[in-house]
Amino acid sequence: MITKIIIICVMIIIAGSLASGLFFLFETQATPNALLKP
Repeated sequence: MITKIIIICVMIIIAGSLASGLFFLFETQATPNALLKP
């Protein structure tokens, strides 16, 4: 039972990091000026 909870937590963390990474990529592509601004 504990291993199942750990697996679910790891999957949630991985999914969150992937979602934030994709969101960051789409944001930078949608607004290329964000990379040029300090």
